[in-house]
Amino acid sequence: MKAIEVKNLYKSFGSKKVLQGVDLSVNKGEALVILGGSGSGKSVLIKLIIGLMAADKGEIKYNDRDLLGLSSGGRDEVMKKFGFLFQGGALFDSLKIWENISFALYSKNLISKKQAYELAIKKLSQVGLDENVADLYPAELSGGMQKRAALARAISLDPEVIFFDEPTTGLDPIMASIINDLIVKTSRELGATTVTITHDMQSARAIADNVAMLYEGKIIWTDKVKSLEKSGNLVVDQFFHGRSDGPIKIKLQDH
Repeated sequence: MKAIEVKNLYKSFGSKKVLQGVDLSVNKGEALVILGGSGSGKSVLIKLIIGLMAADKGEIKYNDRDLLGLSSGGRDEVMKKFGFLFQGGALFDSLKIWENISFALYSKNLISKKQAYELAIKKLSQVGLDENVADLYPAELSGGMQKRAALARAISLDPEVIFFDEPTTGLDPIMASIINDLIVKTSRELGATTVTITHDMQSARAIADNVAMLYEGKIIWTDKVKSLEKSGNLVVDQFFHGRSDGPIKIKLQDH
């Protein structure tokens, strides 16, 4: 059964056409990775799905429910089913880690301070962080620990779908591998569907069941992750092997 279905999705910013008819489906329990170069519209796509941006045209459905036609109250209800790990972590600098993790509930007075703290400790444990981290501020954590704390926040409501925006950006290879393993572990524990956008091939191979390639505003290829190395698609092949020659052209500017 499909968890998410996107049909003929368009999004432009002024004269810049970012998405030009995206079709994409994600089955329940699937781990999908969307590949694409910088500026290809990967982040725009998932922000449209979760409602952080408005689409120009198209359909977005979650469990056969039309997301674009929802009232604000209906959308808030659906959003409780979604978790999101932002590229930079996007932790609130002025809040302690436990407040960050429980923010969705504690900030609205839906749980007590004690419950919020206990929730944070539980989620920190799931991402391999000790209780003593809870009372620290984001600036007191290393980049890898910040990313894990952000993951703990993303899973705080036990979401059915988790979106990961470039989860390993800025991390060294060892920490990137740890984050990849945690994404797989926590997703399986929750039985969650995951949608990850990345240009990191190591991350894609570690996380994905299936892979989709976004190029020139459309999904041009989708298959099992094991098919990446021999995709038969010139764009995917160039991207996978990191070749400078191929259909993907990088514009270089002289300074």
